[in-house]
Amino acid sequence: MYATISFSITLLGIFSIFELSKGNQKFSLLKYYILARLIIITAGSGLDYLGFSVYELPLYKEIFKFTALLVTVNLLFLIVQKRIPKQVIWVEIFFVTFFIIELFFGIETPIIKQGVLQNKPILFHQIFYGLYAFLGSAALFYNTYYLFVAKKTQVNLYELKIKKWVGFY
Repeated sequence: MYATISFSITLLGIFSIFELSKGNQKFSLLKYYILARLIIITAGSGLDYLGFSVYELPLYKEIFKFTALLVTVNLLFLIVQKRIPKQVIWVEIFFVTFFIIELFFGIETPIIKQGVLQNKPILFHQIFYGLYAFLGSAALFYNTYYLFVAKKTQVNLYELKIKKWVGFY
């Protein structure tokens, strides 16, 4: 059910961006990242939707989930800081190589059916998933900190709009 809802919402977002591009508007880096995120999430939701039938493709699903996380982290930094720091790029390069190494070991996603873990991933995969969750949450918390504590200027209306959008202001 959630895959169908997510699939339809992201398709709506993609078509609205294509409609904006018909009006000869310029695409900024932020719009490209938003479009890439929508396309990647739509593909991942499409693979979830295929999972309802016989076609289960866990490898491709993991690749799309991993790519969506990297694009989302970059998108957060672009929205809040208007640039992607070099440290984030180096961390992402580390994660991509770690993910490729994990693919060579044979990716093993944890499968839970009716509340019971069907297969237990090895320690290497558990470390990867722990770092994967840490990367997403650390980027979110760092950008929240940067937005509200480290940045003292509140004159820019765009920054005030972002603070209201986040909901803490």
